[in-house]
Amino acid sequence: MGYYRSLSCILTFLWVSGAVVCLFLGIGLRYGMYAWRSHRFMPGEEVILLTGGNQGIFCEKVMLESSGYLTAKHLRIRDWQAFKNPETRIEHFDVALAYKYYDFKKYRLYSREWLDIRVCSERGTMLYTASTQQAFVKLKSDLELGNPCAVDPSSSDPVCGKTVHAYTIPAAPKPCNWLARGQDFNQAMDQMGWRRATFAAADATDVFVVVSSNSLDNRGKNLLEIQSHKLTYMGGTTDIISECLQQQHCMFALDFGSDQAVVLQVGSVTEEPTYPVEIWTICVARDWFFVLLFCIIPVVVLSVVSFFIARRHTATHRLSYAQPTRVGEPLLPFKVSR
Repeated sequence: MGYYRSLSCILTFLWVSGAVVCLFLGIGLRYGMYAWRSHRFMPGEEVILLTGGNQGIFCEKVMLESSGYLTAKHLRIRDWQAFKNPETRIEHFDVALAYKYYDFKKYRLYSREWLDIRVCSERGTMLYTASTQQAFVKLKSDLELGNPCAVDPSSSDPVCGKTVHAYTIPAAPKPCNWLARGQDFNQAMDQMGWRRATFAAADATDVFVVVSSNSLDNRGKNLLEIQSHKLTYMGGTTDIISECLQQQHCMFALDFGSDQAVVLQVGSVTEEPTYPVEIWTICVARDWFFVLLFCIIPVVVLSVVSFFIARRHTATHRLSYAQPTRVGEPLLPFKVSR
């Protein structure tokens, strides 16, 4: 009787312990992965939200809710090394300064991203770069008052030369024309009067490129070419599985175990960055895998372990009850009758 009670206690402890472990692991995974998460990003920011195949094993879908508009893409990744690559975008602006003192363009840059700014002016102009919203507001006020930053500011000036940089663009020797693709820029500087300025971002920042004239009679051409060199998650070797463009509610069905990513761009690069966009994400559980991992597999494993424990325990019990005998000695005691 003691043998069966001992075996029963061992198996009961084994199954109860296994059930408790599976229960706590399941609950921890449920509230750790399958719960709403809140994120705050600035407008124009590009974010990688999900990577790898592990998320696709546990998650069947990913749902996004946003306080503002966002663009999100579900990508299949072929080469992780080339996932985030430089991307160059060239934009052309014909800046009219005949009836206003200045015009500007705004860019959102992140670490290791930079602008190559090229200007050609037939009457001559000033170029400014302001790296913060506050510096841009002050620069606009100074331009309207006729007291902007100088090209060579004082080292004690807290703004000029630090968050605002000024460049003099002299009048071109001949009428300004757009640069041809692949044209040598040094030659364009010497012969056509083009000038260049660069801005490199050490951290996330907003850059305002301002073209200004001291005269409202600036009727000549003012050509502005801006090359933005950005790092983007869209530049690698990827396949777009699905995308959600300028929406506040998005949902993506994930592949099981394949290399994939969900990348989103918050808001628009033209939005003011003073108000962060809040985004909530949730992973919808892949039910059949959850049941397989925390129910079926543990039951099978515990059944196999229980079988071998019971078998070994029974063999040990039988061996302990076997009586050692000498040669010629009977196995059981008996009584000789007279």
